[in-house]
Amino acid sequence: MSDAPFAVEAFTATFERLRLPIGLQVQTLTLTGQGVQIGTDPVSIKLDGAGRFEAVVDAASIIDFLTAKAPGGLKDFEVSLTEGKINVKAVLKILVELRAAAVCRLVIREKRQLWVELESADVGTVGAKSLIKGQIDQLNPIFDAKELPLPSSLETVAVEDGLIRLSGTVSPPLTG
Repeated sequence: MSDAPFAVEAFTATFERLRLPIGLQVQTLTLTGQGVQIGTDPVSIKLDGAGRFEAVVDAASIIDFLTAKAPGGLKDFEVSLTEGKINVKAVLKILVELRAAAVCRLVIREKRQLWVELESADVGTVGAKSLIKGQIDQLNPIFDAKELPLPSSLETVAVEDGLIRLSGTVSPPLTG
């Protein structure tokens, strides 16, 4: 029996409903690449070159995440993902319940972290905008590539058609 590793020219692996350590559920995480060596004793995987990944998150997952975190006592979240923006509506309680709305964008920092930045907020009381910004800041970063089980860097993020698409590279070697 040969100890030589299996050689794979190309691969695609898709993981569905992946729960990140921070609690956010990724609908799909797809890994693709060229040239893989798979060893059996001990088990190991080595990439010959950099691979690619794409993670997809939908609005329902963001609502579940925000509901679980309940930043600043906000509740009854509504989320829409369109034209590069995340639009969030929620109920904010400051003595009385107020309807709040925020428009946010996603920003990649240092090729490894995904941050939410507040662009605008509409709340019927003075000081509430800074409260909403403070709550968003406490959630940041909402994603860090170091949470992935392989060396990765973030390259692009797009918000469109009810989905967030995050893509980047997986760096060789991947061994286990």
